[in-house]
Amino acid sequence: MLLPIDSLSARVSPEDPPATDPGMITAVLDPRGRLVRLLAVPAERGTPSEAGAEPDWPWLLRQAGFDAGALKAVDPGWNPKVWADRRAAWEGAYPEAPDIPIRIEAAAYLGRPVSFGIVHPWTAAAGAPPESTNPLIRISSALFFGLVMLILIGAVLLARRNVRLGRGDRKGARRLATAVFLLGCSGVFLTAHHVAAAGEIGRVVRLTGLPLIVASILWIFYLAVEPDVRRLWPQMIVSWVRLLDGRFRDPLIGRDFVIGAAWGTVLRLIDQLYPLASEWLGLASRLSDLNSGPPTEQMLASMAGMRLALGNLAAYCVASLLFPLAGVVLLVLCRVITRRQWLGIALFVILLNITSLASDVDPRTYIPWGLVTTAVNLLILFRFGLLANIVATACSAFLAYFPITVSASNWYFGRTLLALVAIAAIVAYGFKISYAGAPTVRRVTD
Repeated sequence: MLLPIDSLSARVSPEDPPATDPGMITAVLDPRGRLVRLLAVPAERGTPSEAGAEPDWPWLLRQAGFDAGALKAVDPGWNPKVWADRRAAWEGAYPEAPDIPIRIEAAAYLGRPVSFGIVHPWTAAAGAPPESTNPLIRISSALFFGLVMLILIGAVLLARRNVRLGRGDRKGARRLATAVFLLGCSGVFLTAHHVAAAGEIGRVVRLTGLPLIVASILWIFYLAVEPDVRRLWPQMIVSWVRLLDGRFRDPLIGRDFVIGAAWGTVLRLIDQLYPLASEWLGLASRLSDLNSGPPTEQMLASMAGMRLALGNLAAYCVASLLFPLAGVVLLVLCRVITRRQWLGIALFVILLNITSLASDVDPRTYIPWGLVTTAVNLLILFRFGLLANIVATACSAFLAYFPITVSASNWYFGRTLLALVAIAAIVAYGFKISYAGAPTVRRVTD
């Protein structure tokens, strides 16, 4: 029975639970099925007859795609994480990349491999001091933390003021929080690793904590901004309010669904073009689908089965509600602080871009790209409204965080199909209701 030690974690991972019990094995393979890393916890006791057993190193190297004869044996330099009585190391290169030197470290206990790893030139030892960071990046990280606190505290203060004054769409906020809680619970329970044990009941109760917190935050966000947005930019929430009111066949809702899906697809293409343009200019770029958004481990969980993929789909829907509403909270706070619309929008754009810098980007390309995408997002928000912005965020996330392939023979094609079907359903629903009952295909008669 394998359960994570972290009571709030939905599923097991290579680090949780840690490999401490005898018999626990962690094996990492590359896309070609070759061994990349191995950690096997040996038995606590061994028989004397096994003490002098010699490991079959050539067999282990073949599992990683190497020929022992093409490698140079060297003295071991990296200690294994488990006890071992034999160690070995080799230097060489990948057959397909002979210009990149690598080092292979292996260890065995009683003749059985217990540790294996490939050390690349960029591999850092555990506990090594981090590389020095650009001061601009450190300032950006500190400002990002301050920005998050500003949004949370500002939303609480605005919501408290609106509740005391009797303002705000409380019915809509309640419906939003309920939908988010149900979506969040669906995502958590679909991705969680369940076992038939008495402790599972308490674990299920604990796992509802995060969806409940997110639902509460969105309830606060909506109560905080709805009165001010209704007063300052009423066109921004027309279709959104109609959706919360249950008017699911309103043509305006259909229009915003279609526009949001179109913009989300374009936004994803822009995200893909950014690293390509940076590479063409010879500058550092950020792979937005790997270094931002959900953890890589969560994205890769979609590859493990359709149940986990559906859980991620629900989680991305929740995130697509949380972040656009957080952006509206920041926009309202900037407007309140500056007391001018254009000054508030300018402050909003500046704050978003200076707090999103990362260590693996070049500000010369990242900031202009961020300014363009932020400006277009604001255009969608003010011209078509919050609902279109939320749908665009969701569609962009589906394309970014699910594996996309055009080959039906690939084993993960089902995950691609899931993302495309979700987007197609949004577009089909939007087209259907935007015609307000009129036939979408008219018969041509003489």
